[in-house]
Amino acid sequence: MTLNILAEVERRRINDFEESSKQFKEMILHYIAAPPFMLKARIPYRAAIVVGPMNSGKTSFVEALLGKAVKKLLNYGIDENEIAYVHSYERNISEIVGIAKKRLELKKLKYFYLFNDDAIAASAGNARLSFTPEAVGESQYYTMIRHRLAKKGFNGFLFVFHATQVFSLLEKTFRSTSDLYLFKYYPMEPADIKLIGQMVGKAGMIALAEISYKLRTPRTFNDFLEGVYSAVARLIKSKRLVKAYDKDPATDTNRYKAILSNINNITIEPGPVPDEEPGAKSRSAEKQYRYVRKFMRFLLETGAIRKKGKRAYLEFYIKKEHNSPDPPGFMKVTKWYMWDNLKQFLT
Repeated sequence: MTLNILAEVERRRINDFEESSKQFKEMILHYIAAPPFMLKARIPYRAAIVVGPMNSGKTSFVEALLGKAVKKLLNYGIDENEIAYVHSYERNISEIVGIAKKRLELKKLKYFYLFNDDAIAASAGNARLSFTPEAVGESQYYTMIRHRLAKKGFNGFLFVFHATQVFSLLEKTFRSTSDLYLFKYYPMEPADIKLIGQMVGKAGMIALAEISYKLRTPRTFNDFLEGVYSAVARLIKSKRLVKAYDKDPATDTNRYKAILSNINNITIEPGPVPDEEPGAKSRSAEKQYRYVRKFMRFLLETGAIRKKGKRAYLEFYIKKEHNSPDPPGFMKVTKWYMWDNLKQFLT
């Protein structure tokens, strides 16, 4: 009897999670399609992270959801020519902005949407490369993107979507500056299970499993489309299952995606950086990188950094106010590194 009651409680809890309320749907659209009064602020910025493996429908989902948001903007009375959507593959943010400047009249835009697709495939979008000069420069560029766009004449609402197949590998600046997370698949890696599980909770993970089953073992094509156009969303603290369609996942989403063809719409394919647009890699970032590497080499050569198994450690002292067993006024600190990562950094 007790087990039956617990099962019923769990089922209701999951159903409550899956049935996204009208208020939450409106909140998502309100976040993506900021009301015109927000244009009084100086380049208001928002961002979203979309997570899912290959063929999970990240692009289809984003474009259907964005089409729905653009429809809301048109209902506000915003002109189609005042909205732009840039879809980019395997490009760094500085490249996307540079190319967009050449192909769009930024001064005339009120709403500017960037879709940084397959972000970790770009040279500076992968967290494993976060200490390279180019990645440092790109991170600095992104934190100043509003100001960079302002210098190019833009003074409207900026929204950036970042899509990734592996959540933990996405560049930290992208993750830390987003309020909306859209998860489209049950994670398989322990690191991602821990990160995503903390963000969406137990009911959210069960909902992600349902989406994954629809994507990989659908009973009908309609089942597959439901998986493509569904995601578990976390907006600030709220979390729910969201769908980019109203009733029918085929006709509704096609109608919403078609709206994007009516606005300024460009696609940036993978390719070399245009000669006219300098990369975000700056002299100062490269100088800092060389200095840190030189200093770390010195510490290794003098024995301050020592190898121990698969790791290495650095011991040093910091000034401390209260008494400790260490030298008077100081406290010993040990910093650990993975030896392979440190060796790669120093070579």
